[in-house]
Amino acid sequence: TQSALDFFQGRGIDEAVLDRLSVSVENGNLVFPFHKDGEVCFVKYRSRTKDGGKRFWSSKNPYKIFYGYDDISSEQTIICEGELDKLSFEVADLPASISVPFGAPSVKQTSFSDLDECLEHTHEKLDKVERIVLAVDNDPSGKKLEEELARRLGKERCFRVIWPEGCKDANDVLITYGKEF
Repeated sequence: TQSALDFFQGRGIDEAVLDRLSVSVENGNLVFPFHKDGEVCFVKYRSRTKDGGKRFWSSKNPYKIFYGYDDISSEQTIICEGELDKLSFEVADLPASISVPFGAPSVKQTSFSDLDECLEHTHEKLDKVERIVLAVDNDPSGKKLEEELARRLGKERCFRVIWPEGCKDANDVLITYGKEF
C-alpha cells in the first residue's frame, strides 16, 4: 500500500529491498516472511497501536530462525536486532545480515529459549561463519543480547558495532547519515 511504502521510505528503505525480501502488507499490517532455503518457515507481523506504538506477533508455532537466514555468508555475517535493521543493511549493500526473530531480551531475563531455539535451527550455517558482526541496539537490552550471542557463538569470532552518537541501531544510522556511512 502507499502508506506502507511511505513508512519504509521515511525509514530510508527502498522498494527493491522490500521486493527482494518479500515484505508485504496484509490487512493493514506489515508482513515479514522468514525463509529457510527459499521456503517460508514463519511470518512475523507488525502494526501500529492507537497510541502510536508498535505491536508484533507471528504465525502459530513458528520454526524460529533468523530473519534473512538465506543471506548468511560463511565469510562474514552481521547479526542485528530487528527486521528494519536487516532491511537497512540491505539498503547499504550489506545483504549478509540477519536479525534475531523476537528482539532483545529484557535485562532481567534469565531464560533465552527463543534465542537458543533460533540458534539450534541455524547452527549448521552459523557454525561455518568466520566473522560475526554483532550490530544490536545501543541500549541495555541490546547489550544483553550482544553478550548472549557472543557467549553462544564464540567471542573469538564476534565483533561489535559501536553506533555514532545519537544513533541506537542500523536504521537510525541509515536515516541520519545515509547508506554510505
